[in-house]
Amino acid sequence: MKQCYGTVVFFPILCGVRQGGVDDLINELRCSGYSVHIGSVFVGSLFYADDIVLLSPSCYGLQRLLSICKPFANTWNIKFNPARSQVITFSGKNPQATILHQNGA
Repeated sequence: MKQCYGTVVFFPILCGVRQGGVDDLINELRCSGYSVHIGSVFVGSLFYADDIVLLSPSCYGLQRLLSICKPFANTWNIKFNPARSQVITFSGKNPQATILHQNGA
């Protein structure tokens, strides 16, 4: 399968719970231009069980990544929980007010 950063080779997953559509979401986040890469390695999203970490070099980029996740969440009936969500910034001044919209909230 050809994607924005080259060809991806798929391998069979022989155990565990199928994570419907996550590969498509990861590819959208990777190709968005708002995520983080170290060299040519994409590190803009980390997935573990039902947790997702989104990394972006800007608050605007982070909002764009959340906007990419919204249709995925709607399709797979996933609800992001703002009470369990965190935002952290490094370097520069912290924004006076940061509002990241999740699930239309």
